[in-house]
Amino acid sequence: MTISASSQIEQLALKFLALCLLIGLIYWPGLHGGFIADDFPNIVDKNGIQIHHLNFEEIYSAWSANSSGALKRPIASISFALNYFFSGQKLVSADFKLTNIGIHILNAFLVLLISQKLFSVLYQKLTAQILGFICALVWALHPLQLTSVLYVVQRMNSLSFSFMLAGYWFYLTGRLNLDKPGRIWLMYAGCLGGTALAVITKENGALLPFLMLITEITLFRSCTPKTQPKPKHLIYSFYGLTAIIPAILAITYLLSHPNFVLGGYAFRDFNLTERLMTQARALFYYLGLLFYPDNTQLGLFHDDYAISRSLFEPITTLPAIFGIFLLLSVAGWCIYKKQQPLVSFAIAWFLVGHSMESSIFPLEIMFEHRNYVPSFGIIFGLVGIIYPLTQKIQKTALVNCLYVGLIFSLAAATYSRTNIWSSPGTIAYFEMRNHPHSVRAQTAYAKYAGHIKGENTIAYEHYIIAAKLDQNDVSALIEGYIALNRVMLKQPLNETIITSIPESFGAPLHLNKNYLSNLLEKLNQEILERLASKPNATSTMAAIRVAVNCLVDHRPECQGMAETIKVWARTAENNPYYPDKAMMAVITAKIYFYQGNIDGALDELASAIHYEPETFYYYGEKATLYLAVEELDKAEQVLNQAAATLTLLGDDLLEISRLKETIANGRLILAKANKIDQGR
Repeated sequence: MTISASSQIEQLALKFLALCLLIGLIYWPGLHGGFIADDFPNIVDKNGIQIHHLNFEEIYSAWSANSSGALKRPIASISFALNYFFSGQKLVSADFKLTNIGIHILNAFLVLLISQKLFSVLYQKLTAQILGFICALVWALHPLQLTSVLYVVQRMNSLSFSFMLAGYWFYLTGRLNLDKPGRIWLMYAGCLGGTALAVITKENGALLPFLMLITEITLFRSCTPKTQPKPKHLIYSFYGLTAIIPAILAITYLLSHPNFVLGGYAFRDFNLTERLMTQARALFYYLGLLFYPDNTQLGLFHDDYAISRSLFEPITTLPAIFGIFLLLSVAGWCIYKKQQPLVSFAIAWFLVGHSMESSIFPLEIMFEHRNYVPSFGIIFGLVGIIYPLTQKIQKTALVNCLYVGLIFSLAAATYSRTNIWSSPGTIAYFEMRNHPHSVRAQTAYAKYAGHIKGENTIAYEHYIIAAKLDQNDVSALIEGYIALNRVMLKQPLNETIITSIPESFGAPLHLNKNYLSNLLEKLNQEILERLASKPNATSTMAAIRVAVNCLVDHRPECQGMAETIKVWARTAENNPYYPDKAMMAVITAKIYFYQGNIDGALDELASAIHYEPETFYYYGEKATLYLAVEELDKAEQVLNQAAATLTLLGDDLLEISRLKETIANGRLILAKANKIDQGR
């Protein structure tokens, strides 16, 4: 059965509209869920993306504003900046989330186009179009994709996949028509262009050439004669240049620079071996969520996932490692025998898709958004494998009902999750309820209970639960210390002197003034012990900054804490395991400034510059301090020194421009004041 070109376009347009409608309706409740977690350091608190003009200077500032990843992810950063600009130069979370939904719709449509091309290798054209649409619906509506859509900062992940999919589509268009002139260059354009754009959006875009390679050796090698090119040297050269040689160079670099990987483990509570063992289990956990997306298991935080400390701790470690080797063996056998191409494609795509974030690099153990790319392979393979089985069912209506039921159940599960993501409060509650052993979930709920609902005792109790869950974590203790201060200020307390004192920081809460004072001291002792001896994460720095901001903002619960916070910062700075010593020096400088000790503040900023002499931020802080005390010439000298000695990025240049403008305005004000004085 042939289909005219105009009819094909009409069908594609209808499918696109269906994707828009379904995805839009399902994700609409989550639009007003606000910014959460890593949205704040990457977007809300990132001055570089808050542009006010569409000129080169500010766009370049946005390009270099992000500090995530090896390449700083500039395209994602620019997309955030454009969102800010076109939202009336305001941080409107709904606008950011709406853009993410639009990107997800685009990706679903690209998955549709790609699936149709891939299925056309295996099935007739009409069948390929139907299966491609089913594949796109299942992938787009699966609840596992939610964090890549409604968690704003994960635009880095979804937008990177957009470029990967676009590049992959060009590759397929060339690869399936190699008998036509110039199509090999379409393959190169798709591979190199898609990879380049994807990588500078998020680094796992570098996997695109390898996804193309596994498509070749699983699907194309095993299928119809039209996928077998003549001459074959074009294909060998393509994969050699785009995948094999880069892989050899990357492996050589990693072997000759082991600290590139191993250095990051100094600040983790697991080593390389433990991470690899844990990832074997994590991959099967992901597969479980793909096949059975239980909303009580899904979540933003998975820091409660147990680390594999040995082959038998937990007991599922060795079976999981065996299972990975079994999957590899099955895929290898299928490739060798040129049989079951959908099975080998699904396994290979899933494993290659996870090969960066679930392998040797010292990243955190688990996040659901890591399945945004790998899940396509599993879903495509399953849809293709199930199709011949459904053909044995005589009743077409029954088959259609099965497909509709599958898609409806996934849509309903995702809609249920988007309703949870409709407000920060419901997100915090359900994360805590579903993941009670997650430090981050407990901390997020404690913040919501304390700052939004004003339930200070509940907030304190959840901070302490979080602190007990992870003996290396300090942030929950610091937040708990501030929460306990709020309890002492705002709750009615019994002032009777009692002889019993809390045995530890985790002792039960009793609303007695003497008891709580002793409990506060126990908390402080635990904070200092952990700051001095534990491999503290960057959350420690964030928590101490929260305490400093609370102090300098003159919030009642933090008054009188200046010396306490200063000791915390000093202790962290002296910890050999703590990486961010420069920031601790800045925090101490802010406390000195709050106390009116300008010389002490300047000394600390000098230490920060000594720790990280190539980072402009610390020069900017020093110049800002001079501005605060009206030392305009010294502020300008600091900026000139930075401009002369550092390699400045757009964000840095924009900050220098803003500070120099402030200096110029300050001089005008001083000149006017002098004229007024002279007139008198």
